Amino acid sequence: MGVTERRKARKEYASLARKYGLPKLEELEEEFHFYLQEGPVLPNVLVSILRKMGHVETLIEEILYPRKFLLVNLGRFFTEEEKEELLEFYKKLEAKLFLGDLALLSGEDRVKILKELIEFHRKEVKPFSKKLYGKVIEGLKGGERKREVFYLR
Repeated sequence: MGVTERRKARKEYASLARKYGLPKLEELEEEFHFYLQEGPVLPNVLVSILRKMGHVETLIEEILYPRKFLLVNLGRFFTEEEKEELLEFYKKLEAKLFLGDLALLSGEDRVKILKELIEFHRKEVKPFSKKLYGKVIEGLKGGERKREVFYLR
């Protein structure tokens, strides 16, 4: 994984970007926090995007169905109405994640699905996750909604 592999991967992505109207690689690397080092280009970019969206998926799961003691209290920062909203968004997010996994497995429509995932992330995941993380941070800091904290004894 050296400079030569990076150059080849960048060149391959640039060709795909021109052909299919994809965003610049640098833009995606910054937005999804990855650094494309080698090919195959489309699977590596898809995996990076799926990984980023998977962080939001994991947080929602921990709020709705905590598996770790430390995270048991996260659900208490949300009303039942907010939890319903989380669940509805979770379903949409899961469908997109499964679509991305299918593209990786089958190799079909990778570019189309990549574009769809980028758009979904920008229009829905990013704004939703900003709100979600803000709510969790507020709760952890002891924000406005004071609730009984649950401790195991």
